[in-house]
Amino acid sequence: MKEAVREYWESHPNAVNLGTGLIQGSKEFFEAIERHRYTAEPCLQEMAQFPRWREKRVLEIGCGIGTDLRQFSRDGAMVVGLDLTVEGVRMARKGFAVFGLSGDFVVADAEALPFVSDAFDLIYSNGVIHHTPDITAAVSEIHRVVKVGGESLIMVYHRNSYFALVVVQALLIPGIRILLWLFPRGILPRWLRLPMGIKNIYRITFEKGFSQETIFAASTDLSTPGDGNSNPLSHAYSRRDAARMFSAFTSCKSYVRQLYHLKFLPPLLRNWIERRAGWFLFVRAVK
Repeated sequence: MKEAVREYWESHPNAVNLGTGLIQGSKEFFEAIERHRYTAEPCLQEMAQFPRWREKRVLEIGCGIGTDLRQFSRDGAMVVGLDLTVEGVRMARKGFAVFGLSGDFVVADAEALPFVSDAFDLIYSNGVIHHTPDITAAVSEIHRVVKVGGESLIMVYHRNSYFALVVVQALLIPGIRILLWLFPRGILPRWLRLPMGIKNIYRITFEKGFSQETIFAASTDLSTPGDGNSNPLSHAYSRRDAARMFSAFTSCKSYVRQLYHLKFLPPLLRNWIERRAGWFLFVRAVK
């Protein structure tokens, strides 16, 4: 499973599709992805507090193409980017070079961090360790390499979110089961008008066999049919799960954020729902 995860993200670096139409690796390419990221997900800046880490040592686990890590570096942090994939690190280095920023990078596994203990003031990881087979090992390593008094800010998918409970559990899983029952050969009729994402999940589930885990993984990241094109692993966690996983830390607080597709709601109502049923679960833990 670890190798399947690595191969998927090696071939599908996160957010690269947002730069479609631009020269990959150009300044315009990275700027377009950055603009989209902080417009669509403003909670990232709220949670990361980039300026707060000036002159501090920051490690990002799962840095991908380095969008968040560049913000830490711009605000004066001493940064290290770690990713499971060679391609992620290559693109992150390119982005730092394009903007004249300094940082160190390493290809490594979150479950076995190649650093001495008590090395960093902040461990940051956004939407990454819920894709690793042994998240307990990853959290143990995070605890080991952060300094005493240092912080870890980790985002994982929220189990009790509107997306996990309504979109996936109540709609997608039974819907895909019905489609497989009605059309068991993996081919949908042309007259059936469905969003491309649902068609993809139907075909992926047909290829891999029906399971809730397959449907959830394919629905949480851009996945398409074909060998190696679908996200192989995703998990979601509750606040209680987070408190248990980070129990070795001196303190642990969790924050729920991020609503997609609900901008039509009045701001106060949207804010209320976001902090209870948002898709992102941020865990801020102090060692």
